[in-house]
Amino acid sequence: MNVELIDRNWADILRVAATMAAGTLRPSQILRKLAAYPRQNELATALREVGRVERSLFMIDWTTDPGM
Repeated sequence: MNVELIDRNWADILRVAATMAAGTLRPSQILRKLAAYPRQNELATALREVGRVERSLFMIDWTTDPGM
């Protein structure tokens, strides 16, 4: 996990999350905009890293909780 990348883009990540929470843009619209860039967008890469962290935490919970 690239923690430095997440840290560098944290303000933008929070801005994207706030936009989705407020309902200003749908997540699919944000993903479409990020995918429209011809080169790899650093924010898109940082969001992917956050997703990896989230998946890792879920897998830890999943393997340690017999109820899941």
